[in-house]
Amino acid sequence: MKRRFTDADKWRDKWFRKLSVVGKLAWQWLLDNCDHAGVIDPDWELASFQIGEEVGEEVLAELESRVETLPEGALFIPKYMVFQYKTLSRSCLAHKPAFESIEKHNLRGRLCPSLLEGLGKGMEGYGKGKGRVKEKEEEKEKEKDKEKDRASRSAPPTQEELVAFAKEVPCSEECALAYQNDRRAINWTKVKGGLQVTIEDWRSDLRGFAMHWRANEAKSKAEGRSAPVARGVDTRPEKTLKL
Repeated sequence: MKRRFTDADKWRDKWFRKLSVVGKLAWQWLLDNCDHAGVIDPDWELASFQIGEEVGEEVLAELESRVETLPEGALFIPKYMVFQYKTLSRSCLAHKPAFESIEKHNLRGRLCPSLLEGLGKGMEGYGKGKGRVKEKEEEKEKEKDKEKDRASRSAPPTQEELVAFAKEVPCSEECALAYQNDRRAINWTKVKGGLQVTIEDWRSDLRGFAMHWRANEAKSKAEGRSAPVARGVDTRPEKTLKL
């Protein structure tokens, strides 16, 4: 079942108000039965049956200011797409039928200026799928970049990378080196929920490590201890179930 926007203010529209009863019904019938671009090859016999009144091509005399006749005889409602979509986007799958109809009926030169602004310059190639192909290629490139970023975050960092990033955390060089020794000892894993898991983002992990490091430093300072802060890590965690 098709669902479309309707203008509730049409009853206050002077143009609509002056239409005959059959004219009003015919106009609404065209809006409900046209395709996604506002094109329809009207079946007046069916329209008469569904409306309940005899209606034919003569009703177009009332609607001529808002309906155009295409060379092949079909009718086109210029403002239909403007009302339904505002602007069109090739990246929106819901707009695909509208683009197909625009190409099929050669409507490019008949579209409202506001709608043309949303189409962009590359619409000529849409019928051959050029626009969508380009978008897919760009999406693949973005996904590759994301994969590279994830790989760089999960790969064990060098000492230089750790020391450089420590300034952003912030944490001391001593903290960064302690973190490296800690994680390297357990093959770049960490304890999470009682389980040993692989570190997916060492930068985020260092931030957490540094937070505990600073807390331990503050505690040691308060207790008057000056010994280096060491963080014990259980390299063989066991998850126990208490009954």
